[in-house]
Amino acid sequence: MVAADAGWWIASYLAGSLPTGLVVGRMRGVDLRKAGSGNIGATNAGRVLGRPFFALAWAPALCALAAWWVVYRTTRWVSLASLAAAVVLPLACWLLPKLGVVVAKEVRWAALVVGALILVRHKSNIGRLLRGEEPRSGLPQSR
Repeated sequence: MVAADAGWWIASYLAGSLPTGLVVGRMRGVDLRKAGSGNIGATNAGRVLGRPFFALAWAPALCALAAWWVVYRTTRWVSLASLAAAVVLPLACWLLPKLGVVVAKEVRWAALVVGALILVRHKSNIGRLLRGEEPRSGLPQSR
């Protein structure tokens, strides 16, 4: 394992260990440990914070999922579908509020950062796509 891989493993572990309900509650000025049942899980967070804050960006996420599905179904390239979703998510986060969909400013910026990180991490896939060497999902590999 390379040092960079170990760094990603550690960062992923730390990100996954964040108590999301507690963080979202704090962002809204609520300590879930002292509200509702006192549990920081999704059920109490949904009850205390309300269902619209249960999913931070449900509408942009649906747009990104739709983009992923359309690109994957038409090309069979998972990497291209992921790149499309990575571009659509921040776009949707910034454009949907103009149509009245509420997306918190912090979520918009986070989507922009995450989308950029995904594009950077897919650099090798982008190169293979441009060279016509990226394998398609569900198709036999040529040897």
